[in-house]
Amino acid sequence: MTSRPTSQSRTSVGPAAFEVVLSPTGDVLAASPEARVFLAETDIRPLLGGEPASSGSDGLVADGYSVAVSAVQDHDNPCYIVRFTPVAKSQNAAIALTRRQLQVAQLAKLGYRIDDIARELRCAATTVRTHLRVVYERLSVSNRVELVRALDKR
Repeated sequence: MTSRPTSQSRTSVGPAAFEVVLSPTGDVLAASPEARVFLAETDIRPLLGGEPASSGSDGLVADGYSVAVSAVQDHDNPCYIVRFTPVAKSQNAAIALTRRQLQVAQLAKLGYRIDDIARELRCAATTVRTHLRVVYERLSVSNRVELVRALDKR
């Protein structure tokens, strides 16, 4: 009797790049099954950054992926195309941010005040301050203007 290979015996080649199409509210319009699993575990709405007609965020690192967001206006149906590309561990370690730190950084980039970020993410203002302090340290910036520039470069 031969046994079928199990998921544990398969060889893993690491994460693959994938794209998803999202509505302006963050609803998934099109995605592969693997992308849907990732999206179920990750809130990427803070990455969308404002109006669909504006450009999104590029090069940010979220959970081991570089994120590039493109806004598309198609016959009065705005949407976002979000491309996730795996980042090498050495590259990721230098600028790694947790999912929550990335959310706080994106909201700060959009001009949200600390109290507004806390309300949006349903956490304490002191928690937001702590996340911002760590983000500033990891990105080697000292204020919001430098934070915006650093996020725009990625």
